[in-house]
Amino acid sequence: MNFRKLKIATLAITLLAGIASCKKDDAKTSTPSTPSTPSTPAGIAIGTIRAKVNGDMKTADKYVKTTMSGESVQMSGTGGSTNILTFNLAIGDFKGVGTYELGVYDSNGLGVNALYQEPLLGGYACTPQYSETKGKLTVTEYKEAKSIKGTFNYKGKKQGSAGTGGDYIDVTEGEFYISLE
Repeated sequence: MNFRKLKIATLAITLLAGIASCKKDDAKTSTPSTPSTPSTPAGIAIGTIRAKVNGDMKTADKYVKTTMSGESVQMSGTGGSTNILTFNLAIGDFKGVGTYELGVYDSNGLGVNALYQEPLLGGYACTPQYSETKGKLTVTEYKEAKSIKGTFNYKGKKQGSAGTGGDYIDVTEGEFYISLE
């Protein structure tokens, strides 16, 4: 898969998540989440992306997957018990274990990106999406065809906003641990 196809796939996932978040939320039911995989010694279960968003821990442990193609890796997951939330992390020029600066692009236009969104409850409200303005994603463990694990943090800006006041979020203490099998 070339870079153009990866960009199209990333855009499609983001658009689908946004469309899903724009439908009316009549039923406010909760489905408890129980990870089906064991936790690591550090406490994060495989198949999880989690982080504090403005101080509140948010966990994506449903539909967590990684797509790898050539030099690119994209990690995404959804979660939440009353709101559906989405984390989406991508590394365009993946080299394995190491630290990647968010928002930095190489000569091929491949970049490191992060996106967070969480729909508003009730009514017909579309989901604001927050992409990084500054931050890091660190891959601490990479086992080819087995798993990828690491940390991330960033300041996110509401897409399409002027960038004032409540247009920013802080994503801290982010962790991911995802199976590649």
